[in-house]
Amino acid sequence: MDILDNRIVVVEDDETLGSIYKEWLELFVNRIFVARNGKECLEVLSKEKIDLVITDVKMPIMDGYELLEKIKEKYFDLKTIMLTAFGDKEGVIKALRLGAYDFLDKPVKMDMLEHVVRNALAYVDQQKMQRQLLELLLFNYSDTPPEHFQRLSETDKNKILKGVLELMRMKILKKELKNV
Repeated sequence: MDILDNRIVVVEDDETLGSIYKEWLELFVNRIFVARNGKECLEVLSKEKIDLVITDVKMPIMDGYELLEKIKEKYFDLKTIMLTAFGDKEGVIKALRLGAYDFLDKPVKMDMLEHVVRNALAYVDQQKMQRQLLELLLFNYSDTPPEHFQRLSETDKNKILKGVLELMRMKILKKELKNV
């Protein structure tokens, strides 16, 4: 089994379950952080570059839905998997509308959790590669120095990269129209 070079935060108020998830995930993921509530998770996110959050829904201080809202406000590309022992259709719909990557019922089957985590991290890695390619295009076809770009907020970086992507699409379309 290959070890993935990613970072995950597990948010679980039940200390025993948090330890079980951590031990299991460490079998195939490089770095796991455990937080006992949404507030602790946000503290980890402010200090570490995280690729995926796995969070319980029902927790003290801040529930999983509120945490997901806060994650999407500040780290909108960060994927989040929701776990709950109180699964209902409305909860699943709410989580997905808020931007959850997936929603699993407890007790979680570990092979299912592994499958969902691996898929989420593959998606994250693909997004990272696309972003790196867009940054290469930006730096090779503009006068923007890389250090200027790195100082921007994530929101501004994403806006610029989306603009670069749109310009590249327009150039390709223009080239195709010339050949017709």
